[in-house]
Amino acid sequence: MNRYFFSSLLMLAFLLAGCTQHSQLPTSNPLCTLGMDKADAMELTADILENLNFTIEKYDVEKGIISTKPLRGGQFFEPWRKDNIGADNIRLSNLHSIMRTVTVTVSQQSDQTCLDCSVAVRRLSTLERPIDGFGNLPSVFTPSRSRLQKLRMKRQYEWVDLADDQELEYAILQLVRNENEKS
Repeated sequence: MNRYFFSSLLMLAFLLAGCTQHSQLPTSNPLCTLGMDKADAMELTADILENLNFTIEKYDVEKGIISTKPLRGGQFFEPWRKDNIGADNIRLSNLHSIMRTVTVTVSQQSDQTCLDCSVAVRRLSTLERPIDGFGNLPSVFTPSRSRLQKLRMKRQYEWVDLADDQELEYAILQLVRNENEKS
């Protein structure tokens, strides 16, 4: 009885995960705030990105640019990861090898500081090369010798650009807004 209950519960979870809809996020990109100068906004944003496990690759105060190194998407067994926002992104990270790169542009406009956030998402994909039956399967791998066995894939891999992660962009800007309001 427990086995049937567990399998039914698991099937229901997969069905509900497949039926989610994209929520319409408010268009708050760029985020413009009062009372924060450009250097403080960049420092606060860099701290937030580091708390989200991103590594800062470029931090240029003069140009107002913060960019991160690519971060692979968190998996279901990494509950401490905060880079998956929403059911679609959780599913995408668990089904594919993805990576995200964040770029934040900070500009000073009269008495306001504006932050424009962009999260680029890329997925690892193999180039299409069909196997024409099991007889040709060994040709996919590199040849081995009797003394030295190697298993290296001959297939080519590439990173494919996906749509920007608007949910993570919104979450980063909300964290900046909330931290700015606290201080």
